[in-house]
Amino acid sequence: MPAPAPQSSATAQRVLETALDVFSESGYQGASIREISRRGAVNVAAVNYHWGSKEKLWFAVCGLCRDRLMTTVGEALEFPLDPPRVLENVVAALFDALVADPRTIRILMWSWLQQDAQNRQSTGDAFQPLVDMCLEYTRLVRGSGGLGGIDVEVALGLVQACVMFPFMDPAGTRRFFGTDLSDPAHVRRVKEQVLRSSFLLLGGSRQS
Repeated sequence: MPAPAPQSSATAQRVLETALDVFSESGYQGASIREISRRGAVNVAAVNYHWGSKEKLWFAVCGLCRDRLMTTVGEALEFPLDPPRVLENVVAALFDALVADPRTIRILMWSWLQQDAQNRQSTGDAFQPLVDMCLEYTRLVRGSGGLGGIDVEVALGLVQACVMFPFMDPAGTRRFFGTDLSDPAHVRRVKEQVLRSSFLLLGGSRQS
């Protein structure tokens, strides 16, 4: 199923942002058009008029998250730098963006966990441009002789896991640490370890 065309009206955009809230909290299966309409202060008919269905609205939210992640990643990619440093910059930029708004990464997590409840191909297609951007950068780096013998695909998957983990279970984080990512000191602590782990996976070493 192709993603719906972007809607420009104020009501459509309010529904989209509200859907981002609800889907990030409950996933595709747990969310309902009724809850989205209630929280967006619009009626169900308006949601369906602008977005057609829950599935089309989900794909629109995936596309919105993809675009925001691509902007963050794209601004951090600098080919002339040493590859591990560039990818460390990307991790740092992503982490900061996700602290400010973790909804995007939670949508990505839900998209993986609940693919059987959705159109699998379309969900994958929504995030494919982000994957392609990272793969193209990898090809450029390899072409210049960078990254040595690192298994980049595996390393990038593990880096991705490092970045995502702090945002997966906010309630569990509060229970374990007695604080969460609203605490600047905790943000600094977690970010330092995420960067350190990511840099090691990419073949570098990082000093405190």
